[in-house]
Amino acid sequence: MSDTDARRNFSKLLDRVERGERIVITRYGKPFVAVIPISDLRMLGQTKTKRQRMASR
Repeated sequence: MSDTDARRNFSKLLDRVERGERIVITRYGKPFVAVIPISDLRMLGQTKTKRQRMASR
């Protein structure tokens, strides 16, 4: 989805993400940001914490 489309359809974008979809927003045809559900963000945080613990052993 382009950044222009994301701006124009922001509430629809949020509805899609709320249903679990991950959206990549492009600028000038190149990916530059992703909008993900909060559950995915928490999972990424847990994974990072686990990797940090393992690396410190």
